[in-house]
Amino acid sequence: MKDSVIPSRDIRVCFAGDSLTAGTGDETSLGGVGRVTAAGIAAGLDLTSYNLGVRGATSVQVVRRLAIEARLRLTAGEPRIIQSFGVKHTHPDNLLPIGDTVGALRAAQRHALESR
Repeated sequence: MKDSVIPSRDIRVCFAGDSLTAGTGDETSLGGVGRVTAAGIAAGLDLTSYNLGVRGATSVQVVRRLAIEARLRLTAGEPRIIQSFGVKHTHPDNLLPIGDTVGALRAAQRHALESR
């Protein structure tokens, strides 16, 4: 079986999130972003990734920052956004109402649709 060749496309990905996105505690310092990026490049993708993870960020904070940060980075190529958050929400001292998270997700979706 022949290996398939992926056509070259300029793919830009913003990974927005919290400590999991940032790679906090990862002994290899790769985190999920580094692993996904390395796998994409190994597969032949012309991939540029931006790690926008901030330790301790809530969903609301991630979405607010994303509106600014992604716009600066996704000016060319095929833009992609991956969001990951929720660690901050699980600590008893930081519990956010589910409506805040749902509202943040809806805002992110609206922003993505408006950016097309």
